[in-house]
Amino acid sequence: AVLDNAWAVGRSGKLKDRYRQIVSLQTNGKDFDADIVYSADHIAGYIDTIAGQVSSEAVDADIRFDPAEEPMFTYTDEIYGRQVDIGSTMAVVRKKVKEKSWGEVALIVKEIKPGVLKEDLMPLSTSIVDFSTSIKGNTNNRANNVRQALANIDGHIVMPGETFSFNEVVGKRTKENGFLEAPIINSDKALVPGMGGGVCQASTTTYNAAIRAGMEIVERYHHSFPVGYISKGLDATVSWGTQDLKFKNTRETPVYIHTYYENYNVHVQIFGMPFPEEGQIKCWSEVTGTVAPPATIVRADQSGKYVKGPDQYIQYVEDRSGYKVTAYQGYYENGELVKKTVLNEDYYKPIQGIILCYPGEEHMDGNEVVTPLPH
Repeated sequence: AVLDNAWAVGRSGKLKDRYRQIVSLQTNGKDFDADIVYSADHIAGYIDTIAGQVSSEAVDADIRFDPAEEPMFTYTDEIYGRQVDIGSTMAVVRKKVKEKSWGEVALIVKEIKPGVLKEDLMPLSTSIVDFSTSIKGNTNNRANNVRQALANIDGHIVMPGETFSFNEVVGKRTKENGFLEAPIINSDKALVPGMGGGVCQASTTTYNAAIRAGMEIVERYHHSFPVGYISKGLDATVSWGTQDLKFKNTRETPVYIHTYYENYNVHVQIFGMPFPEEGQIKCWSEVTGTVAPPATIVRADQSGKYVKGPDQYIQYVEDRSGYKVTAYQGYYENGELVKKTVLNEDYYKPIQGIILCYPGEEHMDGNEVVTPLPH
């Protein structure tokens, strides 16, 4: 509009008037007022478009755990994000327009801090507990089963609020899954060959690591009778489809499980955020009562599976005393006991011994020397 008005000077009216206007322009010039009108919404939309090109999301630092690698823990650095403050930028634009201070306006950009920094993740590689049990003297099959079960756990991560299931992680005890036949506790309390025998030592080792790492035990069962590789009251038996070991990570950070074998010992190591004040959890148990077993009975082997002829006797089930046991969990800070709680109270029922004989010889009074059941 201003240019149109300027162009029109000296181009209309009588020739004499037009000439005077032109001479006046040559001598004095002529000013034209221009009213500046702007749309804040339009500018805001333009800035919004630029912001989409400039802004970026913050990226959290990450931790990767792979026990097969060295080191086991690797980290990805965090990336700070950027966000254009459209409101503050527009405030500067309006102020400059009002003051007629023309020129460039720098975008006001805020830095976005990632939610997780690398320095936050570094403590998660701290070993909270490293618990082990011995498999020295085990048969090759049993040792294989213990190590196979723990190998299936190696590298597992339990996130905050997540529940770990031993059966789910280890899988069904089958030959296809790497398990072999070894002694298991039968329903009649006899030790008989079974697929995956020895896996309970893996679950027990895992259980003891978990309670020392402060995990919340959701499901746990003790054996029919005490086992030799752990103190009474601190064992954890499992059976596919019926009995499981489950624990929940109640921490605000994940825990990482590493298992390994060294010098006839199987280890379960748990990494995570360390306890404050050099905190540590210790567990122990006390026998509070002993119950004698019933007298051994003699029973005919009607199946012929174990006793093959007359005058042969086999100790099918060993008589065992019963025990009442209380297990404790103690939390220590700087070497001092801060809190003591009862983990569980177990009762291992006494077990009646069973001697198998040839049918018709049930009168045997149990005093004769018997042949131990081969395993």
